[in-house]
Amino acid sequence: MKVSSGFAFFLSFLLFLLLGQAACGGQAVPPPSFGVGADQAEIVDALAEICPRNNISWSQDGSVLGCSICPAGTTFQDEHGAGFQLQLRRVTFGHFTSPQADNIVLSFVGCEPHSTNFGGSFVFVLELGRPHFLAYNQALITERCHKLSFSNGRDFLVCQIQWGGQGMQWSYIYSVAFERDGKSEITAIFTTEDTVGTCGEDPEGRPAGPVQRSSIESICFADLNGDGKTDIAITATLGRKLLTAAERRECLRAQAKSDVGKGGPRIPAQKHEIKLLFDGNHFKVAPASRATIKLFPEPQSPLSK
Repeated sequence: MKVSSGFAFFLSFLLFLLLGQAACGGQAVPPPSFGVGADQAEIVDALAEICPRNNISWSQDGSVLGCSICPAGTTFQDEHGAGFQLQLRRVTFGHFTSPQADNIVLSFVGCEPHSTNFGGSFVFVLELGRPHFLAYNQALITERCHKLSFSNGRDFLVCQIQWGGQGMQWSYIYSVAFERDGKSEITAIFTTEDTVGTCGEDPEGRPAGPVQRSSIESICFADLNGDGKTDIAITATLGRKLLTAAERRECLRAQAKSDVGKGGPRIPAQKHEIKLLFDGNHFKVAPASRATIKLFPEPQSPLSK
């Protein structure tokens, strides 16, 4: 199947999601995988609720893929053909809209432009054993998430994604809670900003100060303070360097070859650990991490770029 260049670009920077388990000894965010714990019949029933004229797409081996026509609510609603399919990337079950509700969250790519993260998430509630569509959350990517619970038993997600443009690249960790109507409430947890792709120049080609190499190396979930609640330990890298004129030229040459990551400037980066403690309703920066987290940007939501 042919995919658009934009979708290929999106896939390329989802590679950062292949993160290892952090040293805290807990559980890492799972890698993207389709249909974890999913009953395909329930997925098909959910897709029948949103795919226009029941245009569900299938693989040659009989696995469900998504919608062959862009559903209502997406930017490219009713579009179809190469580059306009809605492609299912993850299925998550949980009690998201209330502690008693049985919900399905389907994360997709396709039918959205770069500005809305190339995709979104559809939320359903099971009623009498069948999925009932609640809401489409445009630009909300729930492809790589870890499920946790609030103190009242309602589930929520902690997710990761990366977004980039014009030489800048941001990595986000954020929590996603769903209201009874399926609409999402996003809380920014941690953000890194990488400017290596700018090669130390502004859009007019003038020197723009030091460049910064920074990324989220790992995220781990574990009880860090012995209170029985699941906390977060993040390992992130950070390094800065003022490039010489020769280094800027070499960086631009590498960028022209789409190889700035390999042929770009060498910027030593240090590892930093940030611990966030969960009180049953919110994550709070551990006292020992308060100075470290200030080295990084104020946390932002990937939906507020």
